[in-house]
Amino acid sequence: MIQRSEIWLLIVTLSMTVSCAHQTTHASIGDFTDQVLEPLAARLADEKIIEKTALIRAAQTPAASHQTIAAVLQELPWVGKMFTVVNTTRQAYLEQDLAWLETRRIPLRHELLSIFRSRTQQDGNAFAFCVNGVERRYQAIEQGRFSRLDDGSGPCETTPLQSLKRNSAG
Repeated sequence: MIQRSEIWLLIVTLSMTVSCAHQTTHASIGDFTDQVLEPLAARLADEKIIEKTALIRAAQTPAASHQTIAAVLQELPWVGKMFTVVNTTRQAYLEQDLAWLETRRIPLRHELLSIFRSRTQQDGNAFAFCVNGVERRYQAIEQGRFSRLDDGSGPCETTPLQSLKRNSAG
């Protein structure tokens, strides 16, 4: 037969277990940075690099009409040599621009993360920050996990990115 002390111990243990299960954990800015801001900064940096790569390639690709004329004129020996030099030079500039752009990926990620951190507002277990002019809102659902809520009202401030400027020293 179960004694009163054992029942009392069982009740206390169960009540502590239930009360611990219902306690909300306090979300930290560190958890939010690790789980939301850093992955978002990495993804957006990758997207920006892909976008800029496409723009650089498009800007350095000759128009179809120029390619047709070049193909016809290339049959002339001296013109063909000149076009070979021009195409080789254009390709070298393209590769140089793309290599430079790739070196900007990590600085861009750091810049985006810094911008996100500086704009993050915490209210209990809720967080809000601006991305591309839109306020994103998140709620901590458990330790280290966050759920995205509906975007906030109104536009947010946008900041020109310095990491993708040629004269950027970073």
